[in-house]
Amino acid sequence: MLRTATGFGLLVLGVLGLVLPVLQGGLFIALGLFVLRHRYAWARRAMAALERRWPHAIRGVEALEARLIAWGTRQGERLRRFLP
Repeated sequence: MLRTATGFGLLVLGVLGLVLPVLQGGLFIALGLFVLRHRYAWARRAMAALERRWPHAIRGVEALEARLIAWGTRQGERLRRFLP
């Protein structure tokens, strides 16, 4: 639920960023699609199109995601050892 809300929130920011000069609309749209890609087929198709256009950038973001997940797992294990 939180992941879905975050993804749609990023998409809304991206759409706002397309009309407001302060926000980077394309970046927020890409991040929203990245977050939602496992849950929705339309987001998966959009991510595939982005990957065809910028394959190196998508691989870099996926590698960053894997590192963040591993870091979170390690921190959770450390916290479980610390707390009785």
